[in-house]
Amino acid sequence: MFDKRVLRPHDVMGAPPRGQDRGIDILRIEYDAIVESGGAEGLWLPLVVGFLLEVSPRWRLVTSCSFMSGCCCPRRAIGCCVREECDMGFTVEGDYFEACSCAVSCPCVFLGPATEDACDLFCAWRVERGEKDGVDLAGLNAALAVHTPKQMTDGNWRVALYLDDRASSEQREALGAIFSGQAGGHLANLVPLIAEVAGVEAVPIEFESPNGKGSVRVGGVLTVRAEQSVGMDGEKPSVITNPPFGAVAQPVRQGRSTEVRYDGAWSFSTQGRNAFFTEFAYSG
Repeated sequence: MFDKRVLRPHDVMGAPPRGQDRGIDILRIEYDAIVESGGAEGLWLPLVVGFLLEVSPRWRLVTSCSFMSGCCCPRRAIGCCVREECDMGFTVEGDYFEACSCAVSCPCVFLGPATEDACDLFCAWRVERGEKDGVDLAGLNAALAVHTPKQMTDGNWRVALYLDDRASSEQREALGAIFSGQAGGHLANLVPLIAEVAGVEAVPIEFESPNGKGSVRVGGVLTVRAEQSVGMDGEKPSVITNPPFGAVAQPVRQGRSTEVRYDGAWSFSTQGRNAFFTEFAYSG
């Protein structure tokens, strides 16, 4: 009934893992036909995937699309169903902070429009503990630059991924898979919103987070400095818990940037704008 083809909605960014190269059986569904015949994408895709998982539980849906694999057109793949026997496991945790162009606090995490005409977002991770497929990642950093339209959930994101140049080739591959969403987990949920990957680079990344402050320097292209805001008790930071959208699932502490400067895939600078701090944990 089903041929082995990729789930291919025409308006989604990403490329699935190289199934044949890794010896993975990939269940692929010809999805364009549903759209072209008048089916509603938002309605039909969950039904088709749900049916597959019901009739064939040995398959596991992975919405993890590679920024780098290039094995098929980057606008035609949403994910793939991979045998559970395939070991793609990872777990990482550590410190995270982000700064963006929104004023006061970013409404994008509550599915609202950005306070400016676009949202320029810069994320940084420091892995304190973690590994992927036995490759230790402790002590390494990653950063992501993101440019989105005013309504972030409309998609059409432009991104650039930066990986710690201290990493070995194996570590760099693992970092790239995790923080691009290729390896699955929480960040894979953001992949369908991406329209363009401007680059993936290995560069020096300095990450510091002392005493309620955060700073990251990514090569010569990105500098972000921010500090946490204090709540009405005058002591503890303001906290946002369980927003419907975001790069992390953990509660975030509200902050404000003191410097944001980016001169990489595009140019942007600001200060006195939104920032979030937290301790992240991803697995997949």
